[in-house]
Parts: sequence; structure tokens; C-alpha cells
Amino acid sequence: MMGDNMNNIKHVCCVDSISDGTLRLLTGADGEKAYFFPLELFPDGIKEGDWLDLTITINDNAAKKGKQDVADLYRNLLGNAGGDERGKE
Repeated sequence: MMGDNMNNIKHVCCVDSISDGTLRLLTGADGEKAYFFPLELFPDGIKEGDWLDLTITINDNAAKKGKQDVADLYRNLLGNAGGDERGKE
């Protein structure tokens, strides 16, 4: 594992197997860790025995947007909690 900065890490992985739409990656010095992923997450033409550089980056913009979306929804729900009188007799 190598890191360019605190929000970005890189792994070198080997495609161990592909079966039933699932890809198995091996990582670690001796391939001692296995991870399973949907094949659709990988480029067309990937095959068993391929070596990959897998970079994982935290997406701060998506996190901020998600938090804002939740805050907006919460505000809307609280704003409508007692204001709708329809259906009351």
C-alpha cells in the first residue's frame, strides 16, 4: 500500500478469479487477502491474471453534498411537521 496524501491510497492487486459476475482480487505481499467485487465495476476485457493499480480516494465534495442533502431533507421534514392541516376535521 502506498499513499500520495491522506485522502488517497494505492494498492497493487492481482485478479485471481472471475466467476458468475464476481471478480476476486488478491492483495498483500503474498496475496494473503482476498476481496470480492461486482465485475461491472471493472473495465471491459479484464481477465484472470491481470495486475491492477487500485487507487482509493475520499470524495470530499460528494460527502459535503450528501450532508447538505440530509440537512435540507431534515429541515423540510421539520418545517412540515405541524403546518399541514389537511385531513383534520
